[in-house]
Amino acid sequence: MSRPETLFLRPDRLREQRVAFLLATALPAIGALAAPVATAAAGHLGWPEATFLPMLVVSGVGVELGYHRLLAHRAFETVPAVRLLFAAAGATAVQGPPLYWVANHRLHHAHSDGPGDPHTPHGHPRGRWAGLWHAHLGWIFDASRPNPGHWARDLLADRALMRVNRLHLLWAALSVVLPALLGAATEGASGALRGALWGGLLRIFVAQQGTYAINSLCHVIGTRPYRSNDLSTNVGWLALPSFGGSLHNNHHAFPSTATNDLDPGQLDPSGWVVRGLAAVGLAWDLRRPSEEQRRRRLRVPGGGGDDDT
Repeated sequence: MSRPETLFLRPDRLREQRVAFLLATALPAIGALAAPVATAAAGHLGWPEATFLPMLVVSGVGVELGYHRLLAHRAFETVPAVRLLFAAAGATAVQGPPLYWVANHRLHHAHSDGPGDPHTPHGHPRGRWAGLWHAHLGWIFDASRPNPGHWARDLLADRALMRVNRLHLLWAALSVVLPALLGAATEGASGALRGALWGGLLRIFVAQQGTYAINSLCHVIGTRPYRSNDLSTNVGWLALPSFGGSLHNNHHAFPSTATNDLDPGQLDPSGWVVRGLAAVGLAWDLRRPSEEQRRRRLRVPGGGGDDDT
């Protein structure tokens, strides 16, 4: 018997999840505002502030390369230890456990920009701006959830991955505690606070907004060099903070590609990482469209067809 695509939460469970999601988005936003204030009070930049970038790389690559390309699309193969590390790294971005994230994303691809898409900005009854807000953040408070039994049966069958999945809050907490400990070791109580803010909450805020902007902006503004069955776009200036995820039209045209930088000048940090892993034998079977496949999907004259918008 087939399983439903989506499930609807009981009212009490929905209230609990909405409170949890509100805290997961509001606390990083507050931390983002507090981080520069704490640094200004200290009067200098130091090791606590320096934790921001490496922790952002862990979260950003964990989500875009781990959750997205590896777990959701199986765009490459890797050893079990790397697979589990990517799943834990993705959890540090506080966008939900891998099972939930992957199920949502596969549901999105199945109905992209149409009925059933959990976070399309298009077709909202209250207009374009309401649709943009819904796609960026509002959708996470909806009562419906993707059914993992329908969308992520492969993950459910992976016992080791499910153990990492159950501990997703631990990985998120550690990603705040570790920068705080480094800050405390270098500058005492002030350093602990600044480490928790810069390497923790501000970093989570930036990682979250980078992903959420793909859902919203990358279906509204930007370029569409390739034909796809939706309104996905490439937004070049967002490529670095989204770790290559904002090359979104490239991705929707070729969902299983391990690297999104299909054309000259495009930046794909997650693609750089997976190529590095491949170079040392920790990743293989990297999927990428051939030149002929790309040519057939190009929108330019002679590139394979009419605009499907």
